[in-house]
This record gives sequence, C-alpha cells and structure tokens, in this order.
Amino acid sequence: MTIHLVADWRRVLSRAWSMRLVYLAVAVLVLAEIAQWAVEIAYLPPIWSLLLRLAGVALMIAAIPARVLLQKEFHDE
Repeated sequence: MTIHLVADWRRVLSRAWSMRLVYLAVAVLVLAEIAQWAVEIAYLPPIWSLLLRLAGVALMIAAIPARVLLQKEFHDE
C-alpha cells in the first residue's frame, strides 16, 4: 500500500473546510491548555478548560464528514 498526495494538496490545505475545522480545533485545544494553566494558578474551577477541550474534540469530529463530503471547489467535472 502506497500513499500518494492529491495533486493540489496545497490548495486542499488552505481551502478545504475539513482542514479549516482541524486548524480551529488545534487552536481551541491549545487555548484549553493555556486555560488549564491559568486555572491552576488562580485556583478557579476548571470548567472553562473542560469546555474548551470538548469544543476542540467536537471540531475534530466535525472535520471527518467535512473531509469526505463533496466540496464544489475541489470537484473536477
């Protein structure tokens, strides 16, 4: 089994909704790590960190169907 990149992989990385959701999820998860650190310092309940982590996971799950659904700008007719 060999793995091949799509011919326009740079375009996919910059314009596909699935990749945008992945980028957003990564940003949310990084923000959750920062929030966790801030919560530990301030001795606040860690609910914000948990909510940010759940949002990141939800975005990653949303990226799966976004990757496999037909996107008009990438469809060769």
